[in-house]
Amino acid sequence: MAPVTPFQLALSKGRDRYNTRFALARYRSRDLSAADFLAHLRDRVGPVVDAAGVDADPVPLTDALVELSLRLAERGWLAEGTPTALAFAALPSVARAAGAAPDRVPAALLTAARHVAAAPVGDVAGWLAAVAEVAAVVPPAEVDLLLGAAAVAAWRHGVALLRRSAVDTMRALPTEVLVRALGSPVSADGVDRMAADPWAAPVGGEPGLLLRGRVGAFTGFGGQFPRPPVVRAVGGRWYAESAGAAWEVAADRYGWDLRQVAAVPEPDGTAVPPVSPVRLGAAGEVTDGRGGVLRLPELADATSVAGVGDTLAITTRYSHRIVFVGRSS
Repeated sequence: MAPVTPFQLALSKGRDRYNTRFALARYRSRDLSAADFLAHLRDRVGPVVDAAGVDADPVPLTDALVELSLRLAERGWLAEGTPTALAFAALPSVARAAGAAPDRVPAALLTAARHVAAAPVGDVAGWLAAVAEVAAVVPPAEVDLLLGAAAVAAWRHGVALLRRSAVDTMRALPTEVLVRALGSPVSADGVDRMAADPWAAPVGGEPGLLLRGRVGAFTGFGGQFPRPPVVRAVGGRWYAESAGAAWEVAADRYGWDLRQVAAVPEPDGTAVPPVSPVRLGAAGEVTDGRGGVLRLPELADATSVAGVGDTLAITTRYSHRIVFVGRSS
């Protein structure tokens, strides 16, 4: 007879509780399939519990994963190919940490997977691979270290709005962990350069004045802006407005992101806004004050220009995209 696995043992101990909880979930969501949920338990939950290690009590981890699974299933978020399904399949790589903090690690990573997937250029598969790399060198009990590195990896894989917090977190990460989170070696001054320059790479980069990217799109093509947007810079952040709606805008070497906000915040009346050394001329000629010149006729007669540091965000009446032009040293 095959030996009983830790997951099977936990299921047998909690069978009545799990059945009751499934019945409640089924009452809330009539489309919830018992066969599909059992397959999920077998194929996705069981491997996590069994990989957690002999030192982990399988019951708390199973309890947490079953409860989490039911909440996700009620919302239809466990279907094949969804971000949470992909993240569940990757949880065995962090099973020991999940066993050490069952009420924290799985929920945090599954939630993060949805945020990465929601970013316009988010790469869930790449992020999950980076988290697995990090977990291989982080002791299971150091949950804060694992989740901090996972947040840095999420920024690296497209969640540009995490940039500020990710840079702060990078300063506290051991070098081996940071390298795995970024997927790249990091030079001695790499973190400082990345903090000061959104276009800087961990090592090297593309110096000079360059067209850095185009952000957003027309709603009719699946984008965010119903009308060509205008941009503003407030407090060192970019904001966009279109048809009465507002977004915070983030862009850097790893991607771009938009977060809808109630309104563009009012600037601090006591603060003197910094003047960007990068300037846009009427004919679409961008200069950086250091001899760098970039000619972009598409930016002639711009409708708005907002500078933060050595980067300009620019809009025109003919496009639903925000153009970013920046200098990197």
